[in-house]
Amino acid sequence: MISMSLLNPLAGLDLALHGSDHLIGWGQPNRIDNTLLYVTGFDPSTNRFLYQVNERFGDQRSSQSTVVQQPFQLSLTMRYTVGPDRQRDAMLAAQAAARGGAPGGRGTPGGQYAGMVRRYAPNIFKQILDQADTLKLALTDGQKSLLQVMSDSLAKQIDTLGVHLQERIAKAGNNVDNQAMLAFLRPVLVEAQDLGGLSIKQAQLILSKDQWAKLPERMRNPAAVFGPGGGGRGGRP
Repeated sequence: MISMSLLNPLAGLDLALHGSDHLIGWGQPNRIDNTLLYVTGFDPSTNRFLYQVNERFGDQRSSQSTVVQQPFQLSLTMRYTVGPDRQRDAMLAAQAAARGGAPGGRGTPGGQYAGMVRRYAPNIFKQILDQADTLKLALTDGQKSLLQVMSDSLAKQIDTLGVHLQERIAKAGNNVDNQAMLAFLRPVLVEAQDLGGLSIKQAQLILSKDQWAKLPERMRNPAAVFGPGGGGRGGRP
């Protein structure tokens, strides 16, 4: 992937048109000089300070300063992914499903897309409840109740993101190339990934240190085990 970005193009235009010695201050913050008086000394005989009036009081500093505070920058970024790109695979799968006209499925609007979102936000609360006996976590009734509430809430948020993902795919249409589709869907999957990270922190607060230490690494840090997609089968759709 190759991308180019411009930072403060007005400053670059100012430099190109007026030269470095005659900058007008385009693209720079317009800060007003609000200093009216400068202290120049102290008169001990009268016990008072001596002042000088600032002749540039009220002027804009950006048009007078020789230092460019926010320069023009042009950056070219190149990225090459070695191995499978989990996020790209998930988005391409969503694109293929949308173009194939597959139904939402799984009993909820956007259900099949919720399955994709779930790879970025695995329901750690449900995993803990399902494997509590196997892992010998000895959960208290209060912990079980709180984990169930958090599990139900996360499931609803995942379904909502699945609907958003479905809507973005439908809005993009069938004539969008793969790169454009990736950029179009990335915000939803990034939001899902952030939701997954937040859920892990919340689960850690519910469990004790000893209980948290008993969880396998794939639950405590799914991104490190499966990659950005997380959630089983190597994070692949």
